[in-house]
Amino acid sequence: MKKRSHFSSINELQTWLFQIPMFSKDGVKAIHYSLKNMEAALEELGNPQHNFFSIHIAGTNGKGSTVRLLESM
Repeated sequence: MKKRSHFSSINELQTWLFQIPMFSKDGVKAIHYSLKNMEAALEELGNPQHNFFSIHIAGTNGKGSTVRLLESM
């Protein structure tokens, strides 16, 4: 797969994504239960996650109160 430093349009991003088996028509047989593909995608995008601080809050219950607690800090 060709190394990219940035994408000029959403169409360029889609074209690049569809080269990755998990986004193509290969379906279930292309699924890999690891972060390898996500790490490769983030690398291609220039690792934008390193440019800002964030807290990922997930789950079924307690997200609202957790966000309010963090906001008050």
